[in-house]
Amino acid sequence: MATSKIFQKGKTQVPSQVRRELDLKDGDTLVWIRIGERYVVERSKHKPLFRETRK
Repeated sequence: MATSKIFQKGKTQVPSQVRRELDLKDGDTLVWIRIGERYVVERSKHKPLFRETRK
């Protein structure tokens, strides 16, 4: 089991164990799915339609 805290403005950090197991990288999207009284978090299977560009 992994835990995380909620910080200012609702931000949270994904525990390193979870990032490794899901092979999460910077910019990846997570999906929050409500099942009854619980939420399940999964890696999004869809790629974003638009890529963010920095100037």
